[in-house]
Amino acid sequence: MIDHLFRLRRVIVSIMIILVSASLYWRLMLWFQQSYMKSGYSQLHHLLMGLTITLLVLITLYIAGRCSKENLKWREHRSFRTKLSSFITDFLIWLIPATLGVTLCITLGWSNVSILNTPISDMLLGAGLLMISVFLIEALPEELIFRGFVFKLLQSILPLWWSVVMIQTVLFSLFA
Repeated sequence: MIDHLFRLRRVIVSIMIILVSASLYWRLMLWFQQSYMKSGYSQLHHLLMGLTITLLVLITLYIAGRCSKENLKWREHRSFRTKLSSFITDFLIWLIPATLGVTLCITLGWSNVSILNTPISDMLLGAGLLMISVFLIEALPEELIFRGFVFKLLQSILPLWWSVVMIQTVLFSLFA
C-alpha cells in the first residue's frame, strides 16, 4: 500500500512538472513573439517557434523519461519505418479536422483569405508552412505530452484503461 502511494505521488509530481514546463514554454514563446517580433506575422518566425517548442518538449520528455522509474512503454524502440508511418498517419488524421476548421471559419466569415494577385504556388507554400508550424507548435507537443508521456504514466498506476483515458482527458482539457 505504501509503495503504491509512493508511486502515485511520484507519477502526479512527474505529470505536474511536465505540464508546468510545457505551459512555460508556450508562454515564453508568446512573450518572445510579442516582445521581439513586432513587425507582424512572419511564416519563418512561426515555423522557428514551432521547432523550438517541439524541441523543448522533446528534451523535457527525454529527461523526464530518464528520471522516471515507471515502465514507460512509449520509449520502446521501434523501427524508423514504423515511427515514420505512425507520424504520417497521425499528421493526416490531425489535418482533417484542421482543414475542416479552416473551411468552416472561412465559410462562416470568421476569417477571410485574400488571394488577389497571389500566385497559387505562393498560396500553397504559405498554407503548407502554416500547417507545419501549427502542427509543431500545438499538435505534436500536445500529443507527445498527453498520449505519449501522461497516458503511459497513468497507465502504469491505474488498473482500468477507461480511468486512464478519463483522467488524461481531464488533464488535457485543463491544459488547453
